[in-house]
Amino acid sequence: MSDLLAVVAIALMCLTTLLAFVPILSASLLTWLVAIGYAVVTEFDRVPIPAAALMTALMLIAVTNSLWLPLIGARAGGVSCLASLGTLIGGLAGTFLIPIPLCGTLIGAIAGAMLLEALRARSMQALFSAGRFAAQTYVIGIGIELMTCVLIIGIFIASLTL
Repeated sequence: MSDLLAVVAIALMCLTTLLAFVPILSASLLTWLVAIGYAVVTEFDRVPIPAAALMTALMLIAVTNSLWLPLIGARAGGVSCLASLGTLIGGLAGTFLIPIPLCGTLIGAIAGAMLLEALRARSMQALFSAGRFAAQTYVIGIGIELMTCVLIIGIFIASLTL
């Protein structure tokens, strides 16, 4: 029974990984929930607590990437914190106002960054830098979600086989 449950859990985790492309849902959180759910149901017999803790740490990094990634990117990319804030607010607004998966969030993030940067800098160079920054941050965020899901699945499978 435990083996069948493990196969179902792995299948569900693979499905939740595909949700990394849906901005409203956190694929890493859902993948983690499946892994931890399995661990709890099996009383951490096949997934030890250190593996669960590692999966939890990875999930927390991925779930919060929309908060820390723009700030790190702003320093590296030379854009203002206002553009970072615009990326976050615009991305959220775009997700709900333009209900086209991926496109709405990306358009909103770029528009938000460019709008707030226009209020601050009033130069075309700064506007284009903010837009490029928002697009790069968005793509990197999706990459972090995907990579985290794959790592959680890998840790889960390694726990089952060891």
